[in-house]
Amino acid sequence: MEKTTIDYFEVIARSVAHELRTSLTTIKSGIEGVKDYIPLLIEAYQTAASHGLAVPEIKTQHLNMLMKALDFSEKAAFCTSSYVNMLVTNMTKINPELLTFETCSINECLKETIKQFPYKSEEQENLIVNSSNIEKDFLFKGNKHLIINLLLNLLKNALYHIQDAAKGKITIWTETTDTHNFLYIKDTGKGINPAEINLIFNPFYGAQQNNIGMGLYFCKELMHALQGDITCTSDEGIYCQFTLSFPLLSTC
Repeated sequence: MEKTTIDYFEVIARSVAHELRTSLTTIKSGIEGVKDYIPLLIEAYQTAASHGLAVPEIKTQHLNMLMKALDFSEKAAFCTSSYVNMLVTNMTKINPELLTFETCSINECLKETIKQFPYKSEEQENLIVNSSNIEKDFLFKGNKHLIINLLLNLLKNALYHIQDAAKGKITIWTETTDTHNFLYIKDTGKGINPAEINLIFNPFYGAQQNNIGMGLYFCKELMHALQGDITCTSDEGIYCQFTLSFPLLSTC
């Protein structure tokens, strides 16, 4: 793919993202304001009712529904903001010379990713299984913000395929060898067709399905910028596993 094509889509993505962020900021500010004053209004209503004033009856379940609606709206705004950030990051050409590297903890990146992921339901959130090996933390030289976006991409894809297959879990674990640190993300959803394994990291591949087709391309570009790599193995109908390899900290 020509660089100018990616640059063109990056400009579009950034322009759309700017407009969406402005609207989302306004929505979130409005929700926060309402949530701040709703308790006072409820207290005033209850005080008026207790003194026998003629106020319309508001049932407790309706008040609870109101608060839940605000929480849902706030979460929806957060989810949309996360997807916008992923969109812009995916469309951005990775330039190693412009990256700011710092020492990062893979465990901290994972925890932040799981915290930030825009789950659509509690059931989705419970699909992610952190094995005991996740406690085997390792450090690497990289960009925490971009790694989190990479992990968000992988989780988003995994949850999509689990939903499509109506089965599966996600397991995440780490491993350290004499030459590299490894992070594994495996889902037991529908897996990948063997004919597609060598194509999934191509830009815009799979754009006709559930995304714009740039997520895995971005993952590959970023891991190469960190002097690492990302590979995929799969058994169609059984599992799909992504392996991220990071150079040992001393060699970064």
